[in-house]
Amino acid sequence: MRAASYGRQSKQREDESSGSPIAQQQSTTAFITAREWTFVRHCEDLGLSGYDPKVSRPGLNELLAMVRRREIDVVVVYRLDRFTRQGVVEAVRLVGELAKYGVALASVSEPFLDTTTPMGRGIFALFAAMAEQESYNIQMRTRATKAVIRAAGGFAGGQRPYGLIPQKTVEGKLTLLHLKRHPVEAPILAEVIRRLLEEEGVSVAGEARRLNIEGIKTAADKEWSTSTLIRLLRHPVIAGYSASLRGDIVRDEVTGEPLRPWEGLVDPGVWRELQAKIADRGHGHGQLGAMATLLGGLNIFLCAHCGGRMAGDRRTDGGGTYRCSRHRRGSALCSGAAISMNHLDGYVVSEVFERFTRLDENNADDLDLLRAVAIRYNMTEEDPEVETARANAQAMIDDAMNALNRLDDDRAAGIFDGEANTLRYRRQSVMLAERVEACMARLKALPAPAPADDISMILKMRDEFRQDSTGPSEFFYSGWAAKERRDFITTFLDGILITKGVGRQGGTKVWRGGERVRLVWATSRS
Repeated sequence: MRAASYGRQSKQREDESSGSPIAQQQSTTAFITAREWTFVRHCEDLGLSGYDPKVSRPGLNELLAMVRRREIDVVVVYRLDRFTRQGVVEAVRLVGELAKYGVALASVSEPFLDTTTPMGRGIFALFAAMAEQESYNIQMRTRATKAVIRAAGGFAGGQRPYGLIPQKTVEGKLTLLHLKRHPVEAPILAEVIRRLLEEEGVSVAGEARRLNIEGIKTAADKEWSTSTLIRLLRHPVIAGYSASLRGDIVRDEVTGEPLRPWEGLVDPGVWRELQAKIADRGHGHGQLGAMATLLGGLNIFLCAHCGGRMAGDRRTDGGGTYRCSRHRRGSALCSGAAISMNHLDGYVVSEVFERFTRLDENNADDLDLLRAVAIRYNMTEEDPEVETARANAQAMIDDAMNALNRLDDDRAAGIFDGEANTLRYRRQSVMLAERVEACMARLKALPAPAPADDISMILKMRDEFRQDSTGPSEFFYSGWAAKERRDFITTFLDGILITKGVGRQGGTKVWRGGERVRLVWATSRS
C-alpha cells in the first residue's frame, strides 16, 4: 500500500497542539509506519480555510493529482475536518473521487473512518446515504422557497439580468426582490434590441462584438460572448415576466395567466417579435461556423498573447481560420492571433506522428514523453468492469480474512470449547477458507492491471506506425473518428500556442505558419 498524508490548518502557525501542522505530519507518518505502508509524500495547506469552497488549496490539488495518476493507494489524514469542513456531502464527494481511482481514506484519530476495512466502508456508506438525503432535503427546501417567491411576484435570486436591478419590497410577511430598470444599462440593451429588429444585417454575434469594442461589460463585469447575449435576449424577464431557472414563464395557478410583476425593458409583443427574429437568423455564425474542427475549442489550443482559446471559422470552400476567441468577440485584452485551419491541422498531425515514430526509449526526454503518454493512454483504456470486479473480489477476501481472525480470537477466548462447538468452528473455518480461495481464483483470472506508466503498449503502437506506409495524414483522417483524432493529439500534447503573424510573407504560397506555432509536449514529471 502506497500512502500519502495530508494536513491543513486555517491559521498558519506552529505550536504544540494536536492540530498543528507538525503534529499532523508526525501523527500521519507514524500511522503509515505502524500499518507497514510505503510512505510517498506529505501534502499540506497552511493558512487556508476548509469551510470556504472558493478557496483554492494547492496541497489538496497536488494530492488529488497523485490520486489521478494512480501513484498512491491510500490517503491518511489526522482528522476528517483536516480534509474538509464543508460537511458530509463534500466529504462523500472527495472520498468518491478517491474511490474512483481505487484509493482509500484513513483517519488517525477516527478509527471508524478507514475505508481500507469492511467496517470503515460500511460506516462511510451510511454517511453517503445521509449526505444524499440531506442534499435532497436542501434541494426540495430551496425549490419550495423559490416557488413561493415567484408565485408572489418576486425575483428568486441569482445573477441579476443585465438592464435590470433588484430592489427590496415587503409584502405581508414576505420580503421580495422586484426588478427595476437600470438607469444606465436599460437604454443600452434597448438599443441592441432595436438594432436587431430594425437594421438589416445586424446579428447577435455582431452586437456582442460591438459591446466589447465599446468597453461595455455584462452584469457580472465580464466581456460579452454570443451565447451570453442570446441567453439574455431570450429570457422572459426582460419583458417583465417572472421566470423559472430554466427560463419558463411562471403562470398563475388559478387563471393560468403569465405573471408579469415588474415593468420590463421591452413590451411582451416586442419580445415575442425578437424571439422570432433570433430563431430566423440564428446566432450570426451560420451553419459552417458550428461545424466541428480538429483543434478548435481544445483546452490546450491557446493564443500565446492572452491565453484565450483558439476557435475555428470555416469557409464554404472547406478552408477556414483559427482565431483567438477573445479577439473575435471584440475583446480589448488581445490584439488577435489567426492562422490557417487546414495548414495548422496538417502541421500538428505531421509533427505529432513524426515525434511519435522517432521516440527512443533509451533517450531520457523521449522516455519521459513515452511515460506521460502511457499514463494517459492506460487510464482511458482501463476496463471499468474489470476494475470493479477486482475491487469486489478483494473486498470479499478482506471480509473473509477478518472473519477468520475473529473466529481464531473467539476460539482462543474459549467460545468454541466442547465437541459441538469445535465442529461448528471447523465448519465455519472451512467455509471462509473456501470463500477466500474462490475469490483468489477469481482475481487471478482477471486481466492484471498494467502499471500507470507501462510503456509496452505505446511502443507496440509506435512500431505499427513505423511500418505503416499510408502516411500519417491519410491514416489519421480516413481511419479515425473526430473524437479519436482529438484524443490522440491531447495524449501527446499539453499545449498548442499560436503567436500573431507579423507582416505579409511577400506573396509566397509557402506556408510559414509553423514559425508561429509552439507545441508543448506532455510530461510525466510532477
